[in-house]
Amino acid sequence: MNEIEEVREELARLRRDYGALVDNAPDVLARFDRQGRFLYINKTGERNTGIPAAAFLGKTFRELGGQPETNIVQWEEALNFVLETRHAVCIEYEYPLAGGVLGFFECVLTPELDEAGEVASIVTVTRDFTARHEAQVRMRESEERYRTLVDATAQIVWTNDSEGRMVGRNDDWSAFTGQADEEYQGFGWAQAVHPDDAQPTVDAWMKSVAARAPFIFEHRLKRRDGVYRTFSIRAVPVLEPDGSIREWVGIHVDITERKAAEQDLRARAERESLIAKIARGVLWSADPAALRANVLAVLGGYLHADRCFYVLYDIDRGAARVQRDWVRDGVPSLEGEWDLKAQGVNIQNVFHEGRTLVVDDIAVADAPAAMTSAFLSSGQRSFIAAPFFYEGRLAAALAVMMADTPRHWTPEETALVEAAAVQVRGAVEAARARDRELEAQRRQRDFLRDVLASVTEGRLILCQSDDELPPPLSPRSCVISLSMQGGLRELRHEVQTACSEMGMCEERCFDLVTAASEAGMNTVVHVGKGEGQVMTDETARLVQVRLWDHGPGIALENLPKATLRKGYSSAGTLGHGMKMMLQTADRVYLRTSASGTVVVIEQHRDPPQSGL
Repeated sequence: MNEIEEVREELARLRRDYGALVDNAPDVLARFDRQGRFLYINKTGERNTGIPAAAFLGKTFRELGGQPETNIVQWEEALNFVLETRHAVCIEYEYPLAGGVLGFFECVLTPELDEAGEVASIVTVTRDFTARHEAQVRMRESEERYRTLVDATAQIVWTNDSEGRMVGRNDDWSAFTGQADEEYQGFGWAQAVHPDDAQPTVDAWMKSVAARAPFIFEHRLKRRDGVYRTFSIRAVPVLEPDGSIREWVGIHVDITERKAAEQDLRARAERESLIAKIARGVLWSADPAALRANVLAVLGGYLHADRCFYVLYDIDRGAARVQRDWVRDGVPSLEGEWDLKAQGVNIQNVFHEGRTLVVDDIAVADAPAAMTSAFLSSGQRSFIAAPFFYEGRLAAALAVMMADTPRHWTPEETALVEAAAVQVRGAVEAARARDRELEAQRRQRDFLRDVLASVTEGRLILCQSDDELPPPLSPRSCVISLSMQGGLRELRHEVQTACSEMGMCEERCFDLVTAASEAGMNTVVHVGKGEGQVMTDETARLVQVRLWDHGPGIALENLPKATLRKGYSSAGTLGHGMKMMLQTADRVYLRTSASGTVVVIEQHRDPPQSGL
């Protein structure tokens, strides 16, 4: 009898322990009859819903009320599926928690079969994945921000195979160039590159591929509307664990406006440098004749003109006198006095309101026939003439001229001639020129800036060997075996305890537990079993979670796409598990090969300081 009593007491104790275990489980556990009526629900169900367990018993979800119709229909369809197939099924749904907060749940319905093999009842395990859902939302938002950044900065992200050939779909490339998939395969992409840049691009690209070196280049790329845009290109190889190249990942960044601005800045700097040179001559020269000769030579040479000279006007006589003009080799001089009246030229009308005269081609200009004939016969086909006025009267002009060919004079060239004319007026104007030169230098310094920020922040560190992994810290736990039968809960508990001992805040603690759980789940799902250990460093206030297995290794060929493409995932990769780890941990180290995988996750007590 004593033995029987002992057995009864032991059974009672086990029943109490089992009840406590079930009631304190983090998941909602319930049993239903074939009509979908509650037979049992644990305490977690009470806590999550705020409804006493007794209120559930004997009722279906529809009779219980409080659920959206879509949830009830989904539940009834899942129940019927289990009854008809005798197979388990998993559903996801939203449900308001106590306090009115919307929660996200995953429910697995598993049939309990009787001796005849028929469904006698259904057991459900409902897990709250609200935190995971929120993390996924944040991840999607991050991916959308990245895509927005790519679109806003006119970037094209592309991949090539290990031999440098474009293979597969490259949507960004096709969207910009208008090339169909089959057109850009291999080296067909070069057809969209400017003809002058295509072969140099291919040559430089193949040189980088052969050297396994980063590719940095610039070329012009034809947009789908036929307009060429200038791009800066950067590409790097993605390596396999054995060091071989798996693929190349590259990015085109549109720098057309930047290049135009740089070119304009260089031209402006050259012009202003020339003006400064003239100004220095004005300031230090004691010989006016030498000064004029120097200005003419510098200005004419810079503008690639045929002539450059000063012309003095005598308004009363209607005459003009050219003194010591600068001419290119083989071009006749215009030195001497010219009778403008005889040529039908009214000087005051020529320089209307004191403006600089710009003539691209006298042969088609709106000028008197006599003037046109005289200018053409004397070799004055195209010119800029900037006037000087003294006491309101036209006194002289600085002219730059092409003898026999038309020329379109740009506003910048006109401004240069006008500036040069101003410089010879004296040292006061020379000081103004120095100010312009200093202003140009300031603008040039201010122009230097970065166009594109780094795509990644280096949270994921891929290691080729164990030596590249961070050294193990002081063990906080024993080695924990991970499998489908258990170990993940113990791992989460040890991480939670270590974080608490480090004084880590609740949010960062939860983040590390999430990251460790995702890593452990990857090990169990993809390999079947593995091991883990929690370590700490009191001085550095650092928690380290190390997980390892002896499986075939993780396929990394899609890892760049998984981090660069919105919503990308593939079986056999870390997929969203890795994204979750990167969202929640300070650093994730990964070493994987055919002999197994090691994941090291680190989290400091305090969050890293922002780079801002």
